[in-house]
Amino acid sequence: MLRRNDLLCLVYSPLGCPLEKFKSPLELVTVLSDAITAHRALLQDGQILHRDISDGNIIISEKDRRGILIDLDVAIDLSEEDPDENDLVGTKHCMAIGLLKGNIDNYRYDLESFLYVLVWTIRDSIAGLSSSRLMRWWKGDFKECAAAKLEDVTTAGFELVLAEWTTKFEAVKPLARRLRDVFFRGTTLESIVFEVDMSKAATDALYDGVLGAFEESIASLRLNGM
Repeated sequence: MLRRNDLLCLVYSPLGCPLEKFKSPLELVTVLSDAITAHRALLQDGQILHRDISDGNIIISEKDRRGILIDLDVAIDLSEEDPDENDLVGTKHCMAIGLLKGNIDNYRYDLESFLYVLVWTIRDSIAGLSSSRLMRWWKGDFKECAAAKLEDVTTAGFELVLAEWTTKFEAVKPLARRLRDVFFRGTTLESIVFEVDMSKAATDALYDGVLGAFEESIASLRLNGM
């Protein structure tokens, strides 16, 4: 597939700091919620699919400590073109399982990536990732990474992922589990179902479900002074 590449240079003062510089569980969850809200606006108001949701493409504004979704280098205007199965882009450890398997990109895969950003960022903040099972999401080819992630989103596998978190993030585990349930129906490797419904009703329902989970988590974290 041939694509037109435009070179754009912007010079500006730093808008914010990296996601890894979050100061509390509440701030991390709030920043990710902001980024998902921005993603929804891009898609539903602008017909823009981001396609590279990752920890490196979400920053924290210096002024009000809110989330900013950045880097539209590989985004596409859906009013002008459709995603192509041969145009595989993204940051491997944050890419959706279906995308790693070679399926055509879509909004649901972008949303799934936010779950991986949450899990990856928390684990990295604890003690780095060199000894984490999450390194399987990064090492190897796309097929191997997809297989590793598929194991980790089973009910048992996901609990092993969460077991690597410290007590500081205990209050975020309900959010992680709920997001896992939103994206993956089924509990075992054999029963997990991947569904991609492109209808407006389904799109709204998925965004509402994801953002609703974040809103409940934010309220709980505030209540508990996290």
